[in-house]
Amino acid sequence: MRRARADAVVHAALRDDAALRALRDALHAAWPWPRPALVKAHHSPKDALYALQHDAPLADRLRACAAYLRCASADECVVRLAKSLRVAEDLALRSCQALFVVRWHADVDPCRELRVFYGDGGVLLGASGVPDCPPLGGESTGEPLRRAVRDACAPLARRLGRCAIDVSVAAGAPAVRVLEVNPLDGDTDLYLFSPNDLSRVAAHRADVTLRLPWGDSGTTASAPQ
Repeated sequence: MRRARADAVVHAALRDDAALRALRDALHAAWPWPRPALVKAHHSPKDALYALQHDAPLADRLRACAAYLRCASADECVVRLAKSLRVAEDLALRSCQALFVVRWHADVDPCRELRVFYGDGGVLLGASGVPDCPPLGGESTGEPLRRAVRDACAPLARRLGRCAIDVSVAAGAPAVRVLEVNPLDGDTDLYLFSPNDLSRVAAHRADVTLRLPWGDSGTTASAPQ
């Protein structure tokens, strides 16, 4: 109910706010609606829903958030952007015209996603799954998956350097699809890592670690770079 009321407030503001109407019209012209899309600034507006679910497990919040960010119209995009403090902070840091990105929305279960971390020079630091995900059971979490992750992400990382790449992992065979490339900075969500973990790997060229909350054993698996 709170989410519906908050959305209704922004929809009402669209009638009176020229800037919001201009943004809506630009988004409407930029995408083949009603094809589902995700809209973002530097950050995605996922906190537009997070604040209403702070007591729920992270995996459940991510699933609800993924569904909420699946926009079928420019009006829905504007609602998500207008409610997001993350987006507001992005805009406050920009001294020039705001830039928004609208792209296809990937219908992927967050529990099948990994975030792969690369340091300067495209050095692989590790990959992490989402906490609170239920066990998948019977799936390979060893070297075949690490190899598939490296094959999918390494070409991007060599070009971009320091970044965090979100990928989805298919059920059964460890097929990996790149979903999004993110900056690796102070507010990047590291999931099952800590900043010290990644710093240690970058400094000492330690073993690359794949940390997953699910799998045959649920344990951490390591492999040399």
